[in-house]
Formats: sequence, C-alpha cells, structure tokens
Amino acid sequence: MALPALLETLDGQPDAIREHYVEKNGRFILGITSAGGYTLEKDINNLRSAYGKEKDKRKTVEDTLKAFEGLDPTQIGDLKTLVEERKNWTPEEKVQEQINTKVQQIKDKLTGEIGDKDVSIKKLTGQITKLIMDNQATAALTKHKARNGGKSLLANIREMIRVENDDNGNLQVVVIDSKSGGARMSQKQGSMDNMGLEELVEIMKDSDDYSFAFESSGASGGGAKGGGGGGNPPPGRIPTNSSNLTAEEKLQLAHEKAEGSTAGNK
Repeated sequence: MALPALLETLDGQPDAIREHYVEKNGRFILGITSAGGYTLEKDINNLRSAYGKEKDKRKTVEDTLKAFEGLDPTQIGDLKTLVEERKNWTPEEKVQEQINTKVQQIKDKLTGEIGDKDVSIKKLTGQITKLIMDNQATAALTKHKARNGGKSLLANIREMIRVENDDNGNLQVVVIDSKSGGARMSQKQGSMDNMGLEELVEIMKDSDDYSFAFESSGASGGGAKGGGGGGNPPPGRIPTNSSNLTAEEKLQLAHEKAEGSTAGNK
C-alpha cells in the first residue's frame, strides 16, 4: 500500500504506519531517507520556489501586455520599430517629437470640431435663406393683395429666386433667369436693372396661371382681361395651350400677353 506524503493526524493509524511519519508544525510528514542528494522536503521546497517565480513572471508579462490591449500585431511591430528609432535620439529631438505629437492631436481635434460646425452652419444658412426668401416674397404678395397672404404661391416663387451676397456682403434676393442662370433683367421699358420681387409678383398677378391667387382688381371694360383670337402663336412666343409650362415660361407668357394688350390700347 502506498503511503501518503502528509497526514493531518496519526489517530487510528497502526504502529507500523506511525513509525514512518515525523511530526512537523502540527502535521505528520512521511519520513523518506535522502538518496542521491534528493529528499522529499527539499524537492517540495524547490517546487514551491519555482512555482512562485513562474507566477511572478506571468503577472509581470500580463501587466506589460495590458498596455497593448486593442492593438493588432502590425501596430505592435510599428511601435517596436518606433522605440528602436527613438532609442538614440537626443533630448532635443525627444522634446520636438512630443511637441509635434501634441500639435497633431490639437489639429485632429480642431478638424473634427470644424467639421461639426460646418454641418451646423450649412443647416442654419439653409434655414436663414428660406426665411429671407419667404419673408420678402410674402411682403410683395401681400402688397399686391394675394389671397391668404400668398401662401399658395410661395413654392412657385422659391423656384424663381435665390439669395446671394451683394458687393457689400449683405444678403439679397435675386430673381433668376431660367436660361442663363444669372440675375433676370427687369422687363420695365428703359430699365437696365435686375428684376425685383415686386415686379415678379406683378407679372404673376397679370398671368392667367396665377391671377386666381390674387384679389380681383374690379377692372371691367376694355382694360379687363379678355380672351384672344385663335390660330398659332407668333414665332418665338410660348403656346397658350401648353400644359407643361414651367413657372418661368408661364411668367414669360403673361408678360407677352401684357405687351400685346398695351400695344392694342395705343
């Protein structure tokens, strides 16, 4: 029968077993004769010492690896190369590198903040632009007695105007020429100015397509609007029966009608 190396008590053990144990620190250790320089107690102590050293080494390695958590092997290799490169740097070079790193961190932070501000500024600019266009368009429509404040025409007018900076940097509303994309010239006789919102609204008011949105002027007789004759329109003019006219073309048609009415009354 194999004998245990350690017993807590010898109670109940026969004398033949008791004689093989030596009491130490309140416990009983199997007495083994030294042979070839090895003893049970010495080997156990050696094992304990080796285990303790390996345990300490493992903790040291684990603590060191915590600094590299989240990095892949390529990044660790790059860091190792960087450490090797900096090993022989002078104190001045190390200080300069710290400055460069700090500057780059500030740049990265500012770049992110500027990007966020650009998005906010773009959003606010769009809101301000729409507000300016709607306010000035509503004022012109109200002046010319558009029904319900001209709300039904705001979407149409937005397609014909935009907001730009004038020579002094101030925001202004510009009526767009649909063909050139630039500012539309006034159609008033002898005028070389750009068309304003009020003139645009006047043309819309005289238009068959938009006149319904304005209160009746009460005109009658020869000055009232009347139907035209049949036949094809003159060259260069827009057909009155077109069902797919843009807002710009509808205004051009209204202007042509107004010109024809003026010529007929002379």
